[in-house]
Amino acid sequence: RWQDIWLNEGFARYAQILWDEAEYGEDAAQATLRRQISSFANSTRTSDGQGLKIGDPGPENIFSEVVYAGGAVFLSQLRAEIGDDDFFELLQEWNTRYFHSNANADDFRALAEEVSGRDLDAFFVSWLDTPWTPDRVADTFPLPGAGSPTP
Repeated sequence: RWQDIWLNEGFARYAQILWDEAEYGEDAAQATLRRQISSFANSTRTSDGQGLKIGDPGPENIFSEVVYAGGAVFLSQLRAEIGDDDFFELLQEWNTRYFHSNANADDFRALAEEVSGRDLDAFFVSWLDTPWTPDRVADTFPLPGAGSPTP
C-alpha cells in the first residue's frame, strides 16, 4: 500500500542515523536526528493547518518529508519506547520474516508488539495515524533550553 511507503523511506533515513552513531558516535547521530526533526517539522505545514499523517499523508504528499524524515523520527522514537535490545531484535526479525516478501505497517506494528511484549497501539496511532503540525512537532521536540530564562 502507498500508505506504507514510510516503512521504506523512513528506514532509509534512519539508516543514516544508525551509521552516524556507529561511525562517529552519539553526538553525530543526534545531530542527524535533529536535522530529520527539522525537515519533518517544515514538511507538516499545510495550507489548511490540519497537518499530515506519517502513515497516510495523502497522494499529494506521498513523497514528502513527512514520509521520509517523519518515518526516521518515528523509528527513533520507537527505539526509545521499546529499548535498544528489543528494537534491534525487531529489525533483525523484520528482515528475516519478510525477506523477499511483502509486509505493511500493520505487520510491522504486530511484530514490534510481539518482540517487545508490549501493547504499542496507542504509540503507533499517535505517531502514524494522528496528523502532525509544526506546533505538534515543536511540542514533542522542544529545543534545548527553550523556555529557560536567558542569563
